[in-house]
Amino acid sequence: MGLVARHREYPDKVFLYLPERIENNTAVLKIVSKKNNVKLNEFYEFVIPIEGIPKKFIGVVKEIKGNRIKVELREPASDKRKFNRFAIKKSIIPVGIVAENLNKPVTGILRDISLGGFKIKFSERDFNLLKNYIGGLSVIAIFRFLNEKDFHMKTDATPIRFDEKEKTVAFTFPFGSDSGNALRIYEKVIKVEKNNGG
Repeated sequence: MGLVARHREYPDKVFLYLPERIENNTAVLKIVSKKNNVKLNEFYEFVIPIEGIPKKFIGVVKEIKGNRIKVELREPASDKRKFNRFAIKKSIIPVGIVAENLNKPVTGILRDISLGGFKIKFSERDFNLLKNYIGGLSVIAIFRFLNEKDFHMKTDATPIRFDEKEKTVAFTFPFGSDSGNALRIYEKVIKVEKNNGG
């Protein structure tokens, strides 16, 4: 699995890594996904465990050797700052929600996505079902990409916000875990949207 690093300026430039060593303001990280998204002297947002507590940092890549990089940690990232949201404007990406206490899955349309989570628009009926039966519980979200022979990807997620007016539900990806699936879904959604002119 690993943790997700996100480029400060380009939301589709992300990679997975495992922290190996942290000394003063320098971290040595092992890349466990796309190495081509890692560039020297560029800034990324990292999650680094400090005394067992995950903390967000802004860091600059100072050295790349094989699948290991050395990062200079410049400043803590604000806990209030959200991941950039990528709005879905040109594509229709259905997302099914499965939970133990729902009689059957409900499906909505993806509205936006970030490395932290995503938002789905539901019919009024399905919105009320979710609100009444799974508030705060973990669910399985299944993303369907209809233009690729019904190809789908799934991840765990937790509903965190229900918008009564818009009939949307915001979900979070598991923090620092299942990030491999979250990363793959994020990259796939961006690719599909860009292919559709978004």
